[in-house]
Amino acid sequence: MKKSIYWRFLCDVAARLPSSFQLSLTENSTLSFFWDPWCGGISIGDRLKSEHLEHLVQPHELAVHSVLVNNTWNFPISLPPSIKAEILAVPISTGMGNCLWTGTDKPVFNSFHKGLKHVWHKRYALRFSLTTWMAFRNGLKTANNLLSRGLAVNNSCIFCHHSEENHKHLFFECDFTSQVLLKVFPYFNRMLLRPNLGQAFHSIEDWDIDRSRKNFCYLLLCAIVYYLWRARNDRLFGNLIDCQNTIIAKIKHAVNLKIVKWK
Repeated sequence: MKKSIYWRFLCDVAARLPSSFQLSLTENSTLSFFWDPWCGGISIGDRLKSEHLEHLVQPHELAVHSVLVNNTWNFPISLPPSIKAEILAVPISTGMGNCLWTGTDKPVFNSFHKGLKHVWHKRYALRFSLTTWMAFRNGLKTANNLLSRGLAVNNSCIFCHHSEENHKHLFFECDFTSQVLLKVFPYFNRMLLRPNLGQAFHSIEDWDIDRSRKNFCYLLLCAIVYYLWRARNDRLFGNLIDCQNTIIAKIKHAVNLKIVKWK
């Protein structure tokens, strides 16, 4: 399957980030021993996965300060000698632990959002676009993400109760969420297959409408993502179950409040 432009951009940024910042260690460091990229820009967890040793990632929440005592590493598990050698080569700082940007360019927001121009469009609403941006990055706390971090959660979709909850399913493989999308954007009914999030944005870009109307559609699509994620959390944590029509009503009301000030 061909990768979307959004996914290619995010993969490119993710690949370049480790070489652009440096995490310094102290005895009081609260960095995650397994999951933060403090060892040569790569996490210990990823190094273990590359050697098919995922079972050694225990406990998941272990912090560096629990392993580093009096400038001496007290490894909690039988790490391979090669990984131990790399850890021992990491310098221990006597100052405050921090994250330093070492890239040649000054980090600016535009560097990270230019590949997601449809999400951060001219008329974007921060809460809508931020949630959508997180959805593109697989950064929302979906069941599969929580399970990968060792948390015991129910992995079934809170809307359909049939499939595993992950970003791809929520936006918009799920029957419930896809119907919300199709009711707000009837045009997508013409597509042979259900669009995913990236395909929905790409389709709008190809529509024969002016830029102002495209910005409205981008805003509306971001609002759909935001209110679906909010409805998901309401069901899980607030004992509040909104039907599709209620969610759509909230989306339309919120978007109308945003565009009333547009010139």
